[in-house]
Amino acid sequence: MPPWRPPKTALFSITFFCSFLDVRHDPVQMPVRQVNGMLNGTVLLPIRNISTSETIRRIEWDFETQGGTGLTIAEFQGGVPVRPNPNDRFGSRLEQIGETCLRIQNLEKEDSGLYKARVKFRSAKFQEHFYHLKVYDYVPVPVIRHQRASSSSVICNVTLECWLSEKAGLNISWRIGDDLRTLKGSSDWYQLSSDGWHLHVSTWSNATDSNVTCLVSNPVDQKHISINLLSICSLEDDRPIRKRWFMILVVPVCLAVFVTIWICMKWRKQFTSGADPATPRKIIPEHLYYENQNERNSPEMDNCQEAGSRSQRNPTENPLTVYSMVQPRLDLSKQVI
Repeated sequence: MPPWRPPKTALFSITFFCSFLDVRHDPVQMPVRQVNGMLNGTVLLPIRNISTSETIRRIEWDFETQGGTGLTIAEFQGGVPVRPNPNDRFGSRLEQIGETCLRIQNLEKEDSGLYKARVKFRSAKFQEHFYHLKVYDYVPVPVIRHQRASSSSVICNVTLECWLSEKAGLNISWRIGDDLRTLKGSSDWYQLSSDGWHLHVSTWSNATDSNVTCLVSNPVDQKHISINLLSICSLEDDRPIRKRWFMILVVPVCLAVFVTIWICMKWRKQFTSGADPATPRKIIPEHLYYENQNERNSPEMDNCQEAGSRSQRNPTENPLTVYSMVQPRLDLSKQVI
């Protein structure tokens, strides 16, 4: 009598059930990968570490927000993308690259969260890949503010502040020199504040590394600004000197211009008046003025003027002398023969 053997159908069912239990209780999970993106930028979520002996049957992409809400955003079956809900918040910003990569374009701050890719193989096995996406803003350009504590001809003590209106989520570091060596902790010539945003420096007048750089960054962007300490100290020290030179040169020039203008105005006033203002003008009474006018218009005055004009025309005829004026007139009719 042949030995008893279980039916092939029952054996296949038991084997399939056991393999199913094994897969469900021992899935292959990959560690969470940190992915950083920039606002309005693009990120890639690639699936790696897939055995070449396995054939992918289906890939499902899930997204879980920071508040805990989850939804399926994409499915790829046989290399063909399928959007369960094309009108969700991602819209047309999702794109399949190859067979195992998801690209998200025009990133928004709300895209930050946990992404899960569930890869199903034809062998009934599957893998789970996790991506933690964080979307960052652009870093603004910082400003270095300085305040001089004390200075001399040799040493200048300056406190620097790397200033930004919004510092949340940003990292700050100070660099020195052209090779941007990082300043850490404290030294005999510099001291960092507890929050790192202030730097107190004691610099020498002959220091070679006088350039100080403030570097502000986040995981996807960075901005920096530099300042020369020697220029700050020389600027502060030159202010009294410039003020003295201003008083020495500018004030006398302004005074000379003012005096010149005053003299010119006074001379012009005298020239237009035609007389010395210190000499009083003789005022002619009104009745004398009219008498003089009448005398000038009288016949006697006309005869005098006519006689004077004849004497001027013929000066050799009957010259008028002092002797002739005092000599008595002779009556020719009474001359003695």
